[in-house]
Amino acid sequence: MHRFIFIVALCLSLGGCVLSQDTDEPSKTASDSVTMKKKKRRASPEKEPNTASEEELEEDSELVADDKEPNVQLDTEDDARDLLVGIWRMDGRSLPASDDIRRLPKEQQAAALMEERSRAELVYREFAEDGTYKLFLGGQSKQVGRYEIVSAKHNVLEVETTSVGTRGSMSEDLSIEVNSKELKVTDGNSRRFRMFRPTAGFRR
Repeated sequence: MHRFIFIVALCLSLGGCVLSQDTDEPSKTASDSVTMKKKKRRASPEKEPNTASEEELEEDSELVADDKEPNVQLDTEDDARDLLVGIWRMDGRSLPASDDIRRLPKEQQAAALMEERSRAELVYREFAEDGTYKLFLGGQSKQVGRYEIVSAKHNVLEVETTSVGTRGSMSEDLSIEVNSKELKVTDGNSRRFRMFRPTAGFRR
């Protein structure tokens, strides 16, 4: 009888140990899991702000509105002369700061450049086949005159324009790199900017 009671007591004791071990193990596993998650959170790098890189802007600028064909450099002067004819809209984002803006205090330069780029989005140039030149400056402001291609090398045209209008008499010396979807223009102040074919919203 005493032996039976001893065996029962021993079994209960062993069972309690087993249960204790079984219940302790998940607790340790859960604790370890929480610790690992905390470590992973600390190890994860902070996300960069959602801003476009210069390369992304460059790539985006090579496409014209909803025309998804790539921008291709032309091979011949004749192709460049032919493609120049038509209306081109200025890409305000590509406009660098003018000397006047660079002379401003640094804390004012960003706002001034943003305003200038916003105005530049309203600028259109029209090169007609007969040599007529029109410069649209937004609203009712317009210049009308003539343009002449004084020299050409491959797809780069050196162009002189003269015009009169709401801003009086104007003349420009432009170096224009003509590509299939855009113009890369350098003006007389060495400012380089892009122009694209307008898709909608332009009225003479």
